[in-house]
Amino acid sequence: MHQVSHRHPPSSWRGVARPLASRRDGSGLLIQADGQPINSDAKEDQLLLAVQEVLFRQWDPIGVNGNELCRDEYDSYAPTICRWLREGTDEHKLACHLSRLQRDSMGMSTTKNCTEGSPGACSA
Repeated sequence: MHQVSHRHPPSSWRGVARPLASRRDGSGLLIQADGQPINSDAKEDQLLLAVQEVLFRQWDPIGVNGNELCRDEYDSYAPTICRWLREGTDEHKLACHLSRLQRDSMGMSTTKNCTEGSPGACSA
């Protein structure tokens, strides 16, 4: 097994789940900077693509981001992370989730066990 340090969620995730528009109109509809409304599907797609990019470019625990053919390596993890970002999940829970993925899904060891001893530790 590879020894991998416990990584916090990449700093580029801060703000990823914020509205991808500049303002809301009087009805509460999200409006882009160019004045066009954003439909929720487009916003969801943008968030998913942003999370996939962060997972591949920055998190990348197995070191495949130099090979564009491996671009989809972590895509299956993105929907859960997107949901948690929309729900406002804290960085600790996201970091625990990433560590658990490394340990359980990839068979890699991590230097931190998020399930023991810390208040608010995440659960599966």
